[in-house]
Amino acid sequence: MIQIENLTFHYRDSIKAALQSLNLTIENGESVAVMGANGSGKSTFAKILSKLILADRGKLQLGDDNNSSVGIVFQNPDNQMVALTVEKEIAFGLENEGCPLDEMEQRVTDILEQFGLTSFRKRIITELSGGEKQKVAVASVMITQPQILILDEPDSFLDAQGKRLLLEQIDKIKKINPKIIIIHITQYKETAMLYPRLILFSQGEIIADGEPTKLFSSSRFLIDVGLLYEKKTIDYSSLIQTKSEQSKVIQVENLSFQYNEKEKLLHNISFSLSQGEVIGITGQSGSGKSTLASLLCGLIPLDFGNIEIEPMRVKKELSSEITTLFQQPESQFFLQTVADEIHFGLKNRKISVTKQQIIDLMQLVGLDYKKLSLRNPQSLSGGEKRRLAFAVMLALSYDFFIFDEPTCGLDPQGVGMFSELVENLKLLHKGIIVISHDFSLLHDVASKIIYLHTNGSAEYLTHSEFFENQKNQ
Repeated sequence: MIQIENLTFHYRDSIKAALQSLNLTIENGESVAVMGANGSGKSTFAKILSKLILADRGKLQLGDDNNSSVGIVFQNPDNQMVALTVEKEIAFGLENEGCPLDEMEQRVTDILEQFGLTSFRKRIITELSGGEKQKVAVASVMITQPQILILDEPDSFLDAQGKRLLLEQIDKIKKINPKIIIIHITQYKETAMLYPRLILFSQGEIIADGEPTKLFSSSRFLIDVGLLYEKKTIDYSSLIQTKSEQSKVIQVENLSFQYNEKEKLLHNISFSLSQGEVIGITGQSGSGKSTLASLLCGLIPLDFGNIEIEPMRVKKELSSEITTLFQQPESQFFLQTVADEIHFGLKNRKISVTKQQIIDLMQLVGLDYKKLSLRNPQSLSGGEKRRLAFAVMLALSYDFFIFDEPTCGLDPQGVGMFSELVENLKLLHKGIIVISHDFSLLHDVASKIIYLHTNGSAEYLTHSEFFENQKNQ
């Protein structure tokens, strides 16, 4: 059982409480979903339950003896990786428990098979894609058979197959251990509907607790708490400048790349991206989507092929024309405050902006200047970090944008905001690539789809061709 009474928590650099006077009981054997807008306190709640941080005041009891084991899977899998290889990462928790070697080897073998990771056993963690890392993170927690399992948006980086495997494993765990408590933090309504109980957070408080169907019945309520997007009319042209006088095109010809000699990750990839066009890139975890993004912006040298921007009077580095948002936006932050992060690139490019323009830019991506401008970026929630990364990118007014899994960690309001943002960037004559496992997002924003296969090849499809194929599968 989990018993919480009058629990409150503040982050050191914030006046407002991240969690305020929480009262909650979850009985043994219960499975609950948790939802809330970005910054509402969901991840802080998860850290409190797993005793990674301690409450300022209030009572927290985990189990009758207050000693129940807790396993947690974070939004960002990199935050919990400690070993060099997949095998050692998954075995780490069992080693800490003093599990006998023979039993440990068998349990590792079993969990690798259950998650479709057998071929990854000896792989180095840093070489895995975001989705592959997330599978390993989930497997490494589930192998320890905790009494309380906390899943903090564990499916954010997973492809459709990975999400299905995750749900199957949750069902298996509940059958093996009927008394386990499962708390699944999610931004997906479809996931929350699978649970008999839904807890809604808003501004650090629990505002609703009940059956998902009842809580989802009021559109107005969902809009008010940030779980449904209400389209707004915003003048983007005053905040995002169009600097090119002549239309440019990124030409990718016969691009091939491999990290090792055994297998090609990308093979003979060719396509073009014009300003004012949106291309979606998708495919299974490990198919090379993020690697392609790094090649396009010049972060990885080409093995074979060519990437050029035409017409260009003077040859420039790709990084001077293309800006990229990576899967884990916190890896791009290194300054002390949110405002400093936005200003940094502008100063380097000698672009002057007023305080009001920064306020407007933060508002554009759904961030409150007064509340967040002086916060350390690393203290933000996952969704808030992603919104900040949007603001940093947009401020620079490049001609080409690459968004790698841009809606991971975003609440439904943030996803709607991003779709509208892409539409406006397109109208402002920006060329855009959106890499995503979320087909509904690609349906809304992309005119063409590139599907990457794990054998290195690619399919080039129109919007109608791709989604007609999905209907028939």
